[in-house]
Amino acid sequence: MTTPFRFEAGSGPLRLFHPLAKLAALLLVSASAMAAHPPALAGIAAASGLLLASTGAGIAQTAIKARFLAGMALFVALVKTVDAGPDLAAIAGALAGSALYASRLALVFLQAEAFFRTTSPHDLGAALTRAARRLARREDIDPGLYLTLAVDFLPRTFEAYERSREAADARGFALRGKGRVSATIDVLASFIGNAVASAARTARALEARGYDPARTVPAFAIHVADVVLVTAAAAIRLAAALVR
Repeated sequence: MTTPFRFEAGSGPLRLFHPLAKLAALLLVSASAMAAHPPALAGIAAASGLLLASTGAGIAQTAIKARFLAGMALFVALVKTVDAGPDLAAIAGALAGSALYASRLALVFLQAEAFFRTTSPHDLGAALTRAARRLARREDIDPGLYLTLAVDFLPRTFEAYERSREAADARGFALRGKGRVSATIDVLASFIGNAVASAARTARALEARGYDPARTVPAFAIHVADVVLVTAAAAIRLAAALVR
């Protein structure tokens, strides 16, 4: 199963950075991609591709993971085209704007995929809890747990939906052709039910293990490379705002 945004243990330079440094860099470069114009977008695209390649991700594997973006891009193009009205010039402008938006969205996906492939949700949560406790001067808070659950939610959601689709195929549900709408609704209902059950299992597991907000979490040292990474991401954000 090819799941987007799933952490994959292995080697690569991005794994050596502090989790919060990588998160800050991700937010900055993602903002750069969404604000950049075509001249700067090309440079960000090249950097994003090289960054993801350094994690060991293959082109075919990444394309399969990103297939959900096609539907989103087509939907945006359809809405913009309908909103443009019958004027051909307005329609052409709407399609050009949709293509630019789709390109930006694809770059954000590449950057997020590089981040999630090299950052354990548990390490990210532990780093956030450490930082929050230091700032609040309290040891009985654990915001990192919520971040861990939120980050882990994305790949679990994709996996749950794929399992629902596979179960539907195995049971002979027609997801194409006649009966597609009703079959899709059944799959979505099964997916939502599984998601609710999974959330309940997580809550029961925390209770069974005697979860304590003051739990011990590992420490992560901040190195010069982490500062360089965030500084470089901030410079990219500034360049994206200036280059037109």
